Amino acid sequence: MNSGRSITICDRPLSGLRHICCFYDSSEQLESVFLPYLREGLTSGEQVVCIFSSGEHPHLRTRLRDQGVDIDSAEAQRRFQFLLVRAHARRDELGAAESPGHR
Repeated sequence: MNSGRSITICDRPLSGLRHICCFYDSSEQLESVFLPYLREGLTSGEQVVCIFSSGEHPHLRTRLRDQGVDIDSAEAQRRFQFLLVRAHARRDELGAAESPGHR
């Protein structure tokens, strides 16, 4: 959804396309940068998809609820999807097509 309104990350406006991929080094960094971004998107009606390895961030929903996000409603409306992959999933299990000659 692109409503034409300003979207920010770390208090800086994003322009143009509004898709980001967030990499982080620690749980603290995830909470200080990524959670505010998720909260802003979800409270503004944006669709959010999170992909983590199995077992990572089991309390993400709780943290967002604690920050006032109606996670249950967002999930029911399919605006919030929390997807898990195995830590050592093969490329073909993630849906990536193999290039000819590569295994």
